Amino acid sequence: RRLRAISMAVGDDDEAPLLRPASLSGSPGSSEPFERQPDADNQLGANLSSCEEATRVLGLALPIAASECLSFFSFIITTAQVGHIGAAQLSAITLGRSVFHVTGLSIVVGLSTGVGTLAGQAFGSGHFELVGAVTQRAISINVLACAAIVAVWTQLEPLMMMLGQDAALSALAARYVLFISPALVFEAVFFCLKAHLTSQGLVAPLTAAAAAQTLATPLLNHVCINVLDMGMDGVAASYNAVSLLTLLLLAAAVWASDA
Repeated sequence: RRLRAISMAVGDDDEAPLLRPASLSGSPGSSEPFERQPDADNQLGANLSSCEEATRVLGLALPIAASECLSFFSFIITTAQVGHIGAAQLSAITLGRSVFHVTGLSIVVGLSTGVGTLAGQAFGSGHFELVGAVTQRAISINVLACAAIVAVWTQLEPLMMMLGQDAALSALAARYVLFISPALVFEAVFFCLKAHLTSQGLVAPLTAAAAAQTLATPLLNHVCINVLDMGMDGVAASYNAVSLLTLLLLAAAVWASDA
């Protein structure tokens, strides 16, 4: 009887929350309903949006990855062809290209990365005239950097000998690096134009230029090394010609995109 009296004395408002119908509010006493969770249609739309975004990213990434692979394949072709000249020449080419990449190409590539950031921001904000201005200034900076790098390369032979390299190998490698110094300028401009295109989402020309580079490399190497019998100097001349070819192709793509 005592328990029955207690239960009758307690009003409906004093019922335990777990026994009462759940409030539609986020806080007790609030009359505002909970926000509805996304329904099946909204979830499907979100999934489709994610798939479209992934497809767009792959559409940009795959051509760039293909162009990089083709560029490295071009170097492998050159190394294989130089191996037929002699062991000393192969060692000199390997050492020279290592010096070229570390002390020259890596610097101009790093300087050209600013184009991707600044030109991309200008393009995204609709200031299209600034995209070309950024690229032009980056090219000027890169060319000046190339002049400083080549000045250091003039003393490359004694520097390599100071580091313990063989005298004959140092002479061959230093001569090769100096002979491909024009390619450094071509590559410096090339990477600025490459960033100019990628900042606008134009990546197909990169793959086309890299494919042309890979196809032209063995042909020009054969002409310069075997037909003209230029030896190491022919390898350098071939690399300069291939670099100029890829630069001209990319410059044509930039001109067509801006027209």
